[in-house]
Amino acid sequence: MAVAVVLGGASPDFTGIYKEVNRLSGLLSIPSPREINDPGANLKVLDTSSGINPPPEFETYIRPVITDPNNRPFGKRGPKFKFQLFYKNANNEEVMLSDGDIVPSTAPTPANFKINGQTISQGNVLKLDEMTGRIIFSTDASFNPNSTSNRVVGIMKLDAVTGLDMALINDRITQTTLVIEALNKVLTVANSNLDKAVELRI
Repeated sequence: MAVAVVLGGASPDFTGIYKEVNRLSGLLSIPSPREINDPGANLKVLDTSSGINPPPEFETYIRPVITDPNNRPFGKRGPKFKFQLFYKNANNEEVMLSDGDIVPSTAPTPANFKINGQTISQGNVLKLDEMTGRIIFSTDASFNPNSTSNRVVGIMKLDAVTGLDMALINDRITQTTLVIEALNKVLTVANSNLDKAVELRI
């Protein structure tokens, strides 16, 4: 941590600590993909690229990823998250269905799959829209959010983390806050000592 010292005072740089608190606060709730007509049920994917009939069905999950720690919409402070959609296949391998905007064209991503009856292929838009809480499918690569061809195939529901996870995160936030308080005390003493040293020199 950088601490800038000036004559007659000291000012700390708490940027790193505040970023950590913001990051931890963002972990207190996690988004989960849900069926559009039944928010109580997890969103499922049919991997039709395997050629197996009927195609295997898997439950999906969402992973938030920080994209820009200094950019938030509508003047909000803290990191901006991008939500990515995954499932684990029969070999327990993690497979990405969406990088948050499109279906990636690299493995391990199926060539095509179905969600709620919509056949989705690599390169198609599969947007996890944090503003509306919807998972939107479109074949239009430029993606117009107002297009009538868009299909909502799922929704994102925010769930609180489990009690143990919440306790660990809150404990970490408390520790971080104590660090800030301790640094303030040290800097107050350092500032006082500096003032006395200046007085003795005069």
